[in-house]
Amino acid sequence: MIKGRKLAPPRDGLLTPQPAAEPSLTSAARPAAIAQTLFGQAEAALDRIALAQYASLPPEAARLDQQPPARWLTEIPLALPNGTAVLPLEIERDPPQSGSATPEAPLWRVRFALDVEPLGALQGVVTLQGRAIGVSFWAEREDTSRLLRQATPDLETSLLRSRFDSAEFEVFTGHPQQAKAAAGQFLDRRS
Repeated sequence: MIKGRKLAPPRDGLLTPQPAAEPSLTSAARPAAIAQTLFGQAEAALDRIALAQYASLPPEAARLDQQPPARWLTEIPLALPNGTAVLPLEIERDPPQSGSATPEAPLWRVRFALDVEPLGALQGVVTLQGRAIGVSFWAEREDTSRLLRQATPDLETSLLRSRFDSAEFEVFTGHPQQAKAAAGQFLDRRS
């Protein structure tokens, strides 16, 4: 596995973006070195996926008669001027509410995190229920929060033009609150 890389968080944990990394190969690398490097990195990527899947499982103590929320977790590589960064992306749908007299549209949640210069660490969550959308950003730096707040009116207008019934934006400085991990959920964040 690639040293220094972090895995996906356990359910309800904070997403941790990976900073941009320098390429591990040069254009002058020999074919054998390229193959060896790519094989090792592919193995590490598969291990990361398997561990992320285990970390995403609901706790065993969860009631068997409850339907757990649908949850997908992926990482998207981004090519940036200063290297390659990884955007962790989590998509989750809450299970339908049983016993409700008026069925509501399902609640979808998309969480992401990014750490690139000059913006710094940024966390976000987009919620969608029916035709209502909400977007929340947490920027580590006050300057980035200020830039996001300035862009909020244009972003809300764009979403309303896209035929959403309502669009709400919130911008915070700092980090979102982290839910406490359930007992028995452990994750190796060193490899």
